[in-house]
Amino acid sequence: MLSEKGREGRQWIEGRRGGLAMTVILQNLFLSWLLTVLIESITAYVLGIRGKKNYLLLFLVNTATNPAAVLLYLFLYSFTPLSDLASQVCVELLVFAAEGLLFRASMDAEEIPCRSPWKLSAVLNLVSWGTGVLLSLLS
Repeated sequence: MLSEKGREGRQWIEGRRGGLAMTVILQNLFLSWLLTVLIESITAYVLGIRGKKNYLLLFLVNTATNPAAVLLYLFLYSFTPLSDLASQVCVELLVFAAEGLLFRASMDAEEIPCRSPWKLSAVLNLVSWGTGVLLSLLS
């Protein structure tokens, strides 16, 4: 049995059958990915991360995690009783863990200013999530 929010999500999708729904989803995925890559790259630079290899890694990590995070958020918010904030927190915790593991496997500790892939993942995700919250409040 779907909640009221779930019914609204399903109606939104069903009301946009065909190309329109897919276009909207793809636009949202691209915009979210682009903003995340830009914000986290700037944050990484401010933290002292340098080198093409590290920025390529950051690009690949965000390309792997961001689309999945956006789709999971849309699913959780639309089809479960979780609130907007609870959906975001669940997704961000998963992204934090995934990115922390990827950073730990791919970066030398000397390349990470805080010497911890977990702290790096936490800072990058908090800054990009916080920026997203601010942007949504302004729009």
